[in-house]
Amino acid sequence: MKFFVLLAVSVVLIESCPTSTTCPAGWTAFTREKGPWCVLVTKEKLDHSGAIASCESKGAILSGIASEEERLGFQKLAKELSLNYVWLGGLRTEACMKSKLTVTCTQSNSFVWTDGTTSTEFKWRNNAPDNAQLDNPFLGLTVSNGLLEDIYTASQLNGTVCGKYA
Repeated sequence: MKFFVLLAVSVVLIESCPTSTTCPAGWTAFTREKGPWCVLVTKEKLDHSGAIASCESKGAILSGIASEEERLGFQKLAKELSLNYVWLGGLRTEACMKSKLTVTCTQSNSFVWTDGTTSTEFKWRNNAPDNAQLDNPFLGLTVSNGLLEDIYTASQLNGTVCGKYA
């Protein structure tokens, strides 16, 4: 009987130990096919290259969006920081770099996620991605409505969504 009690206590202790599937403190976990995706939304006014560098300094990359849960979760986290627009890890494809929306360059194929996310369900604001200046290669999230926006090269956004696997 004593052996059974000790065994049960040992199992509980093992189960409560942290594992490699947890995110660092302050990061939020989302479920992806390859495992837990850890996200940190930061409040800092940066251009695109500054946003990349900021994420890299945290051992992460600009996050793409793999699901509706992530899109809404990123929006919620950004709202908590009173952000307007946040950088995401998405780039306009080479084939659509100098094109507005056309039969060839559509809302589902004008951009790719740079974090390896394969989702093509982009939730755009009306008429986006419009590539207004024919120089909108980057991707951001409009926090007020949770919709995507193609972003001009020289833009500075006030937030960044960094991501990495646990």
